[in-house]
Amino acid sequence: MPLGSFRLNSISLPPSTPAVEYHILYTDTTDPSDAWYNFSVDSSGNYLAYYFDKILKFTSSGTVSWQKSISSGVFARVGGIDSSGNFLFVGDGPTSIELNGSTGSVSSTYSRTTTSGDHYLDNNAGIMSSSNNFYTGISGNDSNYRTIHSILRISDSNVIARFRWAVEYGSYTQSGGFRSMATAGSDDLYFTKYEGYNGRYYIVKYTGTSHQWSKRLSWSSSPTDRAHGISVGANGYVYGAGQTGYIWCLNSSQAREWEYSITGITTFDQQWSSTVDSSSNVYYFGKDGSGYGYILKLNSSGTQQWARRIYIGGNLGEFRVKIVNDIMYLSGRSSINGSNSNWIMKLPTDGTLTGNYGPSNVFQYSSTTITMTSINHMTVEAFTPILNDSQITLSTGSASSTFTNSSFNFAKVTI
Repeated sequence: MPLGSFRLNSISLPPSTPAVEYHILYTDTTDPSDAWYNFSVDSSGNYLAYYFDKILKFTSSGTVSWQKSISSGVFARVGGIDSSGNFLFVGDGPTSIELNGSTGSVSSTYSRTTTSGDHYLDNNAGIMSSSNNFYTGISGNDSNYRTIHSILRISDSNVIARFRWAVEYGSYTQSGGFRSMATAGSDDLYFTKYEGYNGRYYIVKYTGTSHQWSKRLSWSSSPTDRAHGISVGANGYVYGAGQTGYIWCLNSSQAREWEYSITGITTFDQQWSSTVDSSSNVYYFGKDGSGYGYILKLNSSGTQQWARRIYIGGNLGEFRVKIVNDIMYLSGRSSINGSNSNWIMKLPTDGTLTGNYGPSNVFQYSSTTITMTSINHMTVEAFTPILNDSQITLSTGSASSTFTNSSFNFAKVTI
C-alpha cells in the first residue's frame, strides 16, 4: 500500500504516561529521495525540519504550520531557532538567511565575502546559543593556499576564531574539518576539529569571542571519527562518541572522566550524536549496519539507565536526537515500502512508550541490551591553536533568495 494512503490511527495514553503523545512520519512523495539534513526545536516544542531547498515548520502537536521552497538553490544545511522563534540557517554557499518564525517570510539575509579564497560551510556544523548567537564553521584557503578553518558568529557577523591547523606539522594542505558544535550557559561554545594528517582531534571552548581552552585528543587505538556529536551538560562535562561503538566524557576540568566500548550491537555506522537533558543525563543516538537505530541513556556519572532499539522500515539514513524541555525528539530517514521517508518521533526521556506502532508496525521501539566495557585509550593534552587573523575578512550584505509558499505532498502517520 503506498504510504500516502495510510490511514491515521491514534491511541489514548493512560494518565501516568509522560505527556508525549505521538510519533509522526512525513514522506515527500513528490521527491522521496530528499533527506532531512537537520531539525531545530524551540522552547515551546515547535520544530523546523529542513533539507535541500525545503523548510517546514511543525507545531508542538505535529501539524504543519508553514512550508517553504527556496528557488535560488541555497540549500539549508544547518540552522537554529532564537528566543523569538525566528529561524536562521546557513546554506551551501556564502549565504545565511533569517526567517520569521510565525510566517516563514525572510527577515534578514547575510552574504559572506573574503579577501582571499572561498569560505564555505564546513561539515554541516552549526548551533544557536541561548544568547541568540548562531555559530557555524567555514573553510577555505589563505593566500598561500593553506586551509583556514573559521568560526563565524552570525548575530554580529564576527569571525571569533581563525585556525590554521596545518602549521602544526608544517604542511600546506590538510584534511578534516569541524565535526560538531555544542553550547552551554548563555554563550559558551564548544567545537571539535579533526586533523586528517595526524589522526588527532581537537576540542576548543570559547565564551563569546574569548578563547577559554583548547585540548588535543589522541587514542592508543584507531582514531577514526572519535569526536562526533559532542554535547555539554549543566555540570560542564563534555560528552562525545566515535564510529566503532565508542563513547567518552571529559569532566569540567577537561580531564578524561570515562570511556566505554559498546558491544551487543552489530556493525556500527559513524552517524552518532549525543545530547543532554536538564539533569545532565546524556543520550547517545546511533545506528548499526542492519537498519536499526539505538538510544543509550547514561546518568551524569556515566551509569547506563536504559537502552532502546528503533526499527523503522529498514535502510536507516540520517539519524539525530535532541532534548528540549526534557522531551526527546528523534529524526531520521528510512526506506519504507520502497520509498525514502523522512520522520520525526517525539518520546519521553524515561524510555517508556515502547511497542510496535503504525500501519504494518512500521515503528518498532523496544528495550535492548547494550554492554558498556570501561577502557582507557584516550590521552588529553593541552594545546595552543595557531590563529591566523590576518588572512580573512568578513562582511555582511544582501543575498538574494526567493522563498515561495509550497504545498508538499506529505503523508502523516499519527500513533
